[in-house]
Amino acid sequence: MNKEQIHTSKTIVSVGFDVVFLEDAMKKGSKVVWDNHFEECIKQGLNVEVWMKDEMQDSGRIESFSKESFKIDGGYFLRNNVLILVE
Repeated sequence: MNKEQIHTSKTIVSVGFDVVFLEDAMKKGSKVVWDNHFEECIKQGLNVEVWMKDEMQDSGRIESFSKESFKIDGGYFLRNNVLILVE
């Protein structure tokens, strides 16, 4: 993944999120990127939005991640059933 791919449109980093939600987002022109791109988001210092179901939980920059969780501006989130929207 390169910078152009991330910045051409809103990018979705999905971690086991609802398929219907992802399909709707793709129809609106969003790209689906699986969670192996956390490192790329960190390297580029991208601002992200963390979503669970239909509610935004937090926004900021991903500071670190592991197999099971990630840290965004001081808050920890489990990677299961979380959707990350990258602006």
